[in-house]
Amino acid sequence: MAVFQRTVMALVVVVALAFMLPAVVAHTHSPQEGVSAQADAVGPEGSAPSGKSSAPSGKSSAGSGGEGPSVPSTLHSTTTDAESTSSSSSSSSLTSTTKAGVATSTTKAGVATSTTKAAVATSTTKAAVATSTTKAAVATSTTKAAVATSTTRVVSVSGGVSVSAGDSLQKVVDAHPAGTTFVLKAGVYRRQSVKPKDGDVFVGESGAVLTGEDVTQYAFSGSGDGVVIRGLVVEHYNNPLQSGAISAANGGKDWVVEDSEIRYNHGIGVKAGSGWKVLDNYVHHNGQLGLGGSGSNILVQGNEIAFNNYKKEVSPSWGGGGAKWVLTRNLVVRGNYSHDNYGPGLWTDIDNENVLYEGNRVEDNFHAGIKHEISYAAVIRNNTLKGNGFGISNDVKGGGILIANSPNVEVYGNTVVGNNQGIGAVQHDRYDEPADWKAQGEFELKNLYVHDNYVQTSGQTGIFVASGPYGDKPLTSWNNRFDHNTYVVAGISTPFRWGNDKIGIDEWQSHGQDTHSTFK
Repeated sequence: MAVFQRTVMALVVVVALAFMLPAVVAHTHSPQEGVSAQADAVGPEGSAPSGKSSAPSGKSSAGSGGEGPSVPSTLHSTTTDAESTSSSSSSSSLTSTTKAGVATSTTKAGVATSTTKAAVATSTTKAAVATSTTKAAVATSTTKAAVATSTTRVVSVSGGVSVSAGDSLQKVVDAHPAGTTFVLKAGVYRRQSVKPKDGDVFVGESGAVLTGEDVTQYAFSGSGDGVVIRGLVVEHYNNPLQSGAISAANGGKDWVVEDSEIRYNHGIGVKAGSGWKVLDNYVHHNGQLGLGGSGSNILVQGNEIAFNNYKKEVSPSWGGGGAKWVLTRNLVVRGNYSHDNYGPGLWTDIDNENVLYEGNRVEDNFHAGIKHEISYAAVIRNNTLKGNGFGISNDVKGGGILIANSPNVEVYGNTVVGNNQGIGAVQHDRYDEPADWKAQGEFELKNLYVHDNYVQTSGQTGIFVASGPYGDKPLTSWNNRFDHNTYVVAGISTPFRWGNDKIGIDEWQSHGQDTHSTFK
């Protein structure tokens, strides 16, 4: 009996040990096993289960009820972005169907979602959930972060505020502070019109298109300063004549518009203001002009300006063509390619002073290639002009370069080949122009110096003078000079213009013009 009792007791001990062993083993594992166990509960698409958030309650920019702005924001307080700590990892976040914003608390919260407040995922397999109430879980150095679920877009924390085609751009701008970068994902943004804040940046991914659908007037306008627009297609805005689809009409200064395509808008593609830089854009098939603007210190560089005023609905003598600027100071137009526009290729008209046209290629425009009209001091140098001006045969107005009623202009180093006329200058009676246009006095053709150019044309180079109170002064006493040029004029009996007359080389030189020039 005693033997039987000892045997039973031994069996009880063995069974007890069998039940206790797993618990003992569990207590010997690393504390990280608890995190992995929580990670096992995360769904395969990267959305964390409810109640597993590291972000303290009430600290998300989603606000009460978990409903945030229509586009997740970047961090704008003392928080740190919940990004990967590895240079090989991509920017990461979890989103939900309520499009929550990024956490903005002072506890270094991760990228919050509106319904789960999940921390950032740590790998492409299972998302880690933070175990601290003060710091978010950050992606490890060996993995890439998980993306959002298929029902929502991915937020690129490192690239600014991500915007999708279904969002209202203006609401997104209104929901963020000045100086925010907005990344427009590929897609068609229909009938959007934006008034940016100071320093806002709008960057389009490849395939991001803003269309006004020939209804909405403006893509970007307003009084915000220092705005940047880059990499967008802007098309089919119904902006009125004399206004731009991208415009400084409300006083915005120091904008940069670059690497964009601006096309098929009703009026002007881009109308710049003071301090604007319009760089490396393709501006084509706009209803009036590709580019325009007014103000001081505008830089227009590296753009292709083509096929504007393509419907031929705007008079090229009034305001249709490739580009036209009015009332500017220190305008620089450099390194652009302006071609096949129904009007002048590049045009300054009305009270422009200290203009520089430099290194432009201007070809096959309906009117003059470069036209400087009722303005003041300008330098036109080192440009190439071909095939321009065949839409106008009056005197020398179809020139590769035309100076009209403007004093103190220097023209040199240009190649002017195959245009309707060569380099022309005209004086008309423009004394009745508004007084507030005449900041530097009357619009008179004085002190023109045309030198060291290469000119080949079957038309004329020279000065045309219409009747007016000035008489023959533009020819005799206003110091207008041509010299040190090279002309290809073989077989042309009257390659020059002097007042109303077409004249030959000898008579041209008898008036003191081109006495040191070469004729071939």
